Amino acid sequence: MAKKKDTVGRKPREREERYKLSAPSQAMKVEGKEEAEESRAVIPAVEMARDKQTVKELAPEANKGIAQPPRPGVEGDVSKAYGADPNNKYAVRYEVRELSDLVASNTDTGAINPDYPAELQPRDRTRAASRAQVANMANNLVPDMLIEEFYSTDRGAPIIGQDAVVESGNGRISALRRAARDYPEKYTAYREELIERAGERGIDPEAVKGMREPVLVRVRIGEGSRVEFAREANTAGVLAMSETEQSRTDADRLKTRDILNFNLGATGDISTDIERRDNREFVRSFMAAVPETERGALMGKGGELTQAGNKRIQAAMFTKVYDDTQVAALHFESTDSNVKNITGGLMNSLADMAKAEEMIKGGARAKDLSITKDITVAVKTYKSIKDRDDMTVEMYLDQSQMFDEYKITPTQRKILIGLHERSRSSKKIQSWVGSWGNVVQQQPHPDQVTMFDTGGADKEVLLDAWIAGKFEGHEQTELF
Repeated sequence: MAKKKDTVGRKPREREERYKLSAPSQAMKVEGKEEAEESRAVIPAVEMARDKQTVKELAPEANKGIAQPPRPGVEGDVSKAYGADPNNKYAVRYEVRELSDLVASNTDTGAINPDYPAELQPRDRTRAASRAQVANMANNLVPDMLIEEFYSTDRGAPIIGQDAVVESGNGRISALRRAARDYPEKYTAYREELIERAGERGIDPEAVKGMREPVLVRVRIGEGSRVEFAREANTAGVLAMSETEQSRTDADRLKTRDILNFNLGATGDISTDIERRDNREFVRSFMAAVPETERGALMGKGGELTQAGNKRIQAAMFTKVYDDTQVAALHFESTDSNVKNITGGLMNSLADMAKAEEMIKGGARAKDLSITKDITVAVKTYKSIKDRDDMTVEMYLDQSQMFDEYKITPTQRKILIGLHERSRSSKKIQSWVGSWGNVVQQQPHPDQVTMFDTGGADKEVLLDAWIAGKFEGHEQTELF
């Protein structure tokens, strides 16, 4: 039987052509029927393969005859990289390798790579958010972000092991491969900048020019658990913010018109309403404003909203309308049932209040009709009273002048009374607070009062009637 030539060093496509040309003749020389059948079974699989990764997916048995040790890269300078804990410093060596030689956690289709050590990838990169992130990175590839020295495990050139397995930067590798495939002009720009700046990393530019799809990597050197390294490399260097801490930034991104177009359901539960089919555009608009690096925890594999994503939208909407992250936090963190009823009612009446506040801010309604700040003060006062063992709301209302730390305005006191009277029912709070939003909407434009002296209702008169519940059950049927 003819001796097979060694294929080490050949590029994937060259090896493919070699098998196409030589395999038939070799099969004719195979001695023994069983060996001949095995050879014939390998040939079609190899012919279908476009590159080594595709062979892995379509013909794992055929791939056994093609697999080879990783080719050495073009070596450069030794550097260092710091983990999420700055006390952890890792030695790395810059190299340029062929993109196709690297073993990433996911294939080019986004599927899990069976040849990748699963324990090195704590993230689920099959999720829709991760796939979208890779696509965006590829389409907006910034060469400098993959070549510059950041001395960090989670930024700059990806970090690999001696065996070419990617330990940090699977998303970056996937983005480079996608750019090379779908956005060649983006990858070409990266390749040209890499050649131009290779000398900065101690690498011979001429050697890089001779490579088909070069990529700058850092090879981790020295001892240490690669599993622990991979985990730290995928850990944020700063403490993640909670939904309510993040809500201030999210509220700035959220447009008021988005809340105004939010569709309410019959349940009166904003958490359920967020999941409604007719609010998908609202959710998409919100998620589009969220940084890609944060979407993974907010969206499921199929692009559906997770519980964390739902909570984050609620917090952003509340902060947009009431401009108070502390009260928003009470909704998610308070264990007192009455407090949760109050904040739940406020949360579920957001659309009504958003409409009223937008009209006030735009000058379409008198400015003194805004009571969002008064409501938040009343809620925080109520919570402070409930936290004390030696005081009840009734005691406070009877002797409020004795407690300097609880000084509130007459309007805020009236709202506190209304909240306390309805605190056993979230739906009553929702109906009551929402009715104020409707009252505001029904008031005349300030210019009409001035021009025609028709006279809008006095705020104190409206407040007294509102607190007494005279507007509940008379909501507008068409809010927007």
